[in-house]
Amino acid sequence: MSAFKAVVESWPGQTGEPLEAPLLPSLCDLLVAASKAIDLLEGRSLRHGIRVAVIAGTLGRLAHLPEREQTALVLASLLHDAGLVRVASDVAIRLPRGLTEKELFGVHPLLNLGLDPNAHWPDNLRLPETALQILKGHPQATAGFLEPLQVSRGVGDIITSGHELMDGSGYPLGIAGDAIPVTSRILALADTAETRMDFAGGLNARRDALEQFLGHEAPGRFDPQLIELLQAVTISAPDDTFMRRLYTRQAESMLDELLPHRRQPLAGESLRTVCQTLGTLSDGLLPLYTKNHSFQTADAALGMARHIGIPDHQTGQLAIAGLVHDLGMLSVPLNILLHPEALGREQWSRIYDHPRHTMDILKGVPGFEAIGNWSGEHHERMNGSGYPGGKKGIEISVAGRILGIADAYSALISPRPYRTHAYEPMDALPVLGQGRFRLFDNPLISVLRSVVLESQYVVS
Repeated sequence: MSAFKAVVESWPGQTGEPLEAPLLPSLCDLLVAASKAIDLLEGRSLRHGIRVAVIAGTLGRLAHLPEREQTALVLASLLHDAGLVRVASDVAIRLPRGLTEKELFGVHPLLNLGLDPNAHWPDNLRLPETALQILKGHPQATAGFLEPLQVSRGVGDIITSGHELMDGSGYPLGIAGDAIPVTSRILALADTAETRMDFAGGLNARRDALEQFLGHEAPGRFDPQLIELLQAVTISAPDDTFMRRLYTRQAESMLDELLPHRRQPLAGESLRTVCQTLGTLSDGLLPLYTKNHSFQTADAALGMARHIGIPDHQTGQLAIAGLVHDLGMLSVPLNILLHPEALGREQWSRIYDHPRHTMDILKGVPGFEAIGNWSGEHHERMNGSGYPGGKKGIEISVAGRILGIADAYSALISPRPYRTHAYEPMDALPVLGQGRFRLFDNPLISVLRSVVLESQYVVS
């Protein structure tokens, strides 16, 4: 039995020295973190998904949807593009040189409008039809991400139809008019409107872009009543309060106002399940190489922590950090992650930033302050040669040092595009041992060896 399964009872809020309830995240808190990670995959700022959720939730209220449908709509809006992770690698390998999946994903809501997305890309690049067809499967691919989460089936149904248009030109089903659920119609309008505004930048430019969209591009493709509602709360509003709040950090407060009853703290098995699901976002980028990376890292870190007697509640937090430590990897273009040869300085700079992005994603999640800091240290090294902060020695927390070793171990025992084979667990230990003192904490390398030697802790 793995270390993970053996210490389910050690998760925060379950046994040992529990965290106080206010310091535990709710499902919504963690879905917001997931939404920010998805924004990175699309090459956007960290609040695109939140802004879509605020617009959609506001329209749902104005349309007098039942409260349950309003809640499902907001959650669906936060996670509406989670399926992009499932198709990212297949899309990326089909794109022409000079075009990344991030540039495509960032404009994909505009493709249905007949607008030329190439305006946002380098000259003379065209999207291959094969890549477009794979991209159009992403709404249905979201179901695999939603399944372990504690959300209603209606959330997935909204997302599945969230790219359908009133004239039948949407995807993946090509349905039209009233055949599209009203919640999906709202999501489609909110997503496309926010994308149009996001590319504009600046309040006045966003207003102009939205006015152009609602007056000239949206009619015929989106529900006319919803167009009127969105215009009323934005363009025709007596002041710019909604628009101003939407494009500041106040967007998260606006989201809280839409979900007043969704703040029940998670603990124990539920917290583990949700965090493990979040880890599949980064692991799903390269399923041939990183399918179980976050779980393996958490499992190895947990075994090491228990071996040296770290208290139960802290081992639970450390395991959570292992599950979510690589969320920032969604910021790195896949042509870099798939590169089989030595990387250049600019490419490395994108990789160096990913722990910082993880910290940004986890910032503000109740009870995750330490988890975010530890996750951000998993590439720091004892001699100061690591990143993103160049910390060295005791400047790196014990948890950060454990995560760094566990992360490197998981990478060694898994296939990688730059390597012809994966190491067997016992063969990986001497490779890690080459970094004793210089890169990794020497006593902790010995701890990992002891953990691996105990068969129940061998990560497989």
